[in-house]
Amino acid sequence: MATVILPRSLIALFPAAEHRATVPGSTVGEVIDGLDARWPGIRDRLCQPGPAIREHINLFV
Repeated sequence: MATVILPRSLIALFPAAEHRATVPGSTVGEVIDGLDARWPGIRDRLCQPGPAIREHINLFV
């Protein structure tokens, strides 16, 4: 499980999104899959085409 804190800029794009969400997953990829299952399309805002995280996205593990 991971606690994800979304910035306001993403919440503005996904009105149903919560500022803080608990998402299942033991890898970053699984957590992003969980976010995308909850809020379809959020993966495109977090990841480049392919498995790479966009340069302006910060992850803290």
